[in-house]
Amino acid sequence: MTRIPLSRDAISDGLLLRSGYDVAGAHPDAERVAGMSLDVLASTIGEAAIANDPHPPLRHNPRHAMARGLATEDFGAGFASGLGHLAVRRYNANADHRLITQPVEVTDFREITLGTVDVNPGLPLTGENGEVAEGDLVSILDGQTGALQSYVRLARIHRMTLINDQWAVIAGVFAALGRNAARLEARLLYGLLESNPTLSDDAPMWHADTQTALADELSATALDQAMGLLRLQGRRPDEPVGHGAAVLAVEPRLEGLALRLVREMGDRLQVIASPFLPENRWYLFADYESAPVVGRLQLRNAPPVRVEQKPRPGGFDGVALQVGADVGFVVIDRIGALRGGPA
Repeated sequence: MTRIPLSRDAISDGLLLRSGYDVAGAHPDAERVAGMSLDVLASTIGEAAIANDPHPPLRHNPRHAMARGLATEDFGAGFASGLGHLAVRRYNANADHRLITQPVEVTDFREITLGTVDVNPGLPLTGENGEVAEGDLVSILDGQTGALQSYVRLARIHRMTLINDQWAVIAGVFAALGRNAARLEARLLYGLLESNPTLSDDAPMWHADTQTALADELSATALDQAMGLLRLQGRRPDEPVGHGAAVLAVEPRLEGLALRLVREMGDRLQVIASPFLPENRWYLFADYESAPVVGRLQLRNAPPVRVEQKPRPGGFDGVALQVGADVGFVVIDRIGALRGGPA
């Protein structure tokens, strides 16, 4: 008799339900999967595969059913999908650095140069007879170059781990890998900012002459001054861009002070803290949608953390998975941000 096997979507959604998450539009079989132990899940899939095999074994053996289930594409892909969703959820909960980076979609791992758009010189007044001034409205300045890099780790889930139904342990490990991916991104981002790269105009990203650096330690006075400097930034002294402050990023020991200062201002700014910033360092950013400073490269249609099924090594009877993250940052512009604290 032909059996309808559990699909990878049912497995993925069911494992998420088992972890206590709400799944919008969950597969009809998801509740059933959530109620199964991992060995029963594998055996159920294996029994369906055996029943649909044109040359099934003569004798039924529950151990064979579990082994067959572990070897199926649906079990491995569904397991990877469920764990991938858990990893992405934990990534999202730890990726507040996205507040200061503009997502930039790329299609491959080749180097990309992000140009800066300069408007010259705005909208001039028409002449007495309606003459319109000629000239380039927009110029593209040479930007910085960067590329995605892949960070990958192999993970094997052994058969006994599944037999012992240690789903909570497995889920915790892969959620932690999602958090680690967010930490990796933050470390690379703040490392880039701290390196004070030279931009296309041969000047450093952070410098007092460009109104992007303030040597003062964080205080109410320094924050007031920084917000004013952010408004006054521009490519020409007589044409300030006028960006308002949106995010205050600080090293951990300044987080309490930053929250108090922002509260006194009516909570107009969002505060994020990172252990990857040195002592007394703080940054002020405009909203990246109006003033993109750093581009966060992301592969088209790819999650920030991916978990994929891999071929099982010979003699291994568990589940082989690969966890990866594709990470890359490119400086777009200095206008829209200011670095505070000692140089």
